[in-house]
Amino acid sequence: MIRVLAPLPSFWLEQQSGTCWWIIRRGGVLRVEIDGTVHEIGIPAGYRHNRASIPDVLEWIVSKDDCGTEAPPPHDGMYDEDGKLRFLAPALIRSTGQTASPDPLPWCSPRHVFTREEADEIFYQVMVMDTGREFKAKLAWLALRWFGRRW
Repeated sequence: MIRVLAPLPSFWLEQQSGTCWWIIRRGGVLRVEIDGTVHEIGIPAGYRHNRASIPDVLEWIVSKDDCGTEAPPPHDGMYDEDGKLRFLAPALIRSTGQTASPDPLPWCSPRHVFTREEADEIFYQVMVMDTGREFKAKLAWLALRWFGRRW
């Protein structure tokens, strides 16, 4: 069972001029409970992502704007790393701050390898919490399940 815990992070995003890439200017930590264990997924400042890979033919159904700002960064991080986010020890997180990272790569604590199904479910729950658009979130989730990259 997966449950996204409130509050959601508040990412600050900035689009790289003339590209499809977005840079996280202020990172954050998403807390997710999976089978009774709480995991922190950190998305640090400097992480680059495309803010949801939506094929052009589906943009009229669900757009990047429909997905909000909080769901795409953790989901892209999990997909970029095939679910194997880098592990940061809790002591390091406590001593250096929530988004502590020597480079702008997503991390997880405690250690967990996310499945594609978990990544897509987390995206869905965060999108609903962020945007309140349950129907659009379900459409985005279905598109991910049908067309998302397999790992």
